[in-house]
Amino acid sequence: MRRRLGWSLVRVRGRSMRPCLEHGDFALFRRARRYAVGDVVLVEHPALGRIVKAVRRLTPGAVWLEGLGAASTPAAELGAVPEACLLGRRVWRLRSRRGRGA
Repeated sequence: MRRRLGWSLVRVRGRSMRPCLEHGDFALFRRARRYAVGDVVLVEHPALGRIVKAVRRLTPGAVWLEGLGAASTPAAELGAVPEACLLGRRVWRLRSRRGRGA
């Protein structure tokens, strides 16, 4: 992962965010002032490290996350994370060759 001035570029590993993000895709994230339900975010999870998930629910100071694919850790196991753990919202995706049918 590369981070610079509020931007993060990551290569997706795993299938927990299918079909939104596929294994091998590159995704660009930008730090945001506000996040919304459904946003795909880069998170520094206290127990799991750096992960990509979707925002499921927001409360003051806390965010509940979920994966979109069947291979994802269940939302109940991810639990709530402090909003400060959000590193950015996905703003761009470059599909891997595998994701393009190659």
